[in-house]
Amino acid sequence: MKKIFVNGLSALDFIHKVDEIPKNASKYKAIESVISVGGAAHASIAIQRLGGQAYLSSVIGKDEIGQIIRKKLFDEKINLEYSISSDIYNSSFSSIFIDTKGERLVVNNREDFKEKFKFNYNFDIFDGFLFDTRYPENTLKILKKIKNINKPKLLDAEINTTLEMINLCTHVAFSYEGLVKFTGDKDIKTGLK
Repeated sequence: MKKIFVNGLSALDFIHKVDEIPKNASKYKAIESVISVGGAAHASIAIQRLGGQAYLSSVIGKDEIGQIIRKKLFDEKINLEYSISSDIYNSSFSSIFIDTKGERLVVNNREDFKEKFKFNYNFDIFDGFLFDTRYPENTLKILKKIKNINKPKLLDAEINTTLEMINLCTHVAFSYEGLVKFTGDKDIKTGLK
């Protein structure tokens, strides 16, 4: 079983499939609704379900949202020994509307986590690494620490992506918004080049 270190945001997503994205202030009926973890926590679950062992490095508040996130991660057998359980951090959550064409609208409630993670870990035990850019200082700190470890390093390039982060990774996956923010170019092909 491959051991994958995952660093980034843990969130709770309230996902609603709707006929069309709401345009007016009114009540709308969802076709279907799901509650799921989001961010790096969601990637950890994907790794786990594909037969790996995910070790999540994240911050999860001790609030009601955090309790739900933690339970969902425990149920999926995600290793949380590298995560911080915080009294002062309000866990992130989002309401997501997805229409029948696949377009989405995301309303997020997220605060920055100001404390520094302590990374006195033996990173050599991992077979690969996955990072998002929600805690950019911590992401960069770990990437510098593991730069000589010759194993796959994937960056989920969203906001806060820097060239230094990209150069320290073996693989980079941009969202459209992350690519536009990083390159300033709205054309996907030009931005990727």
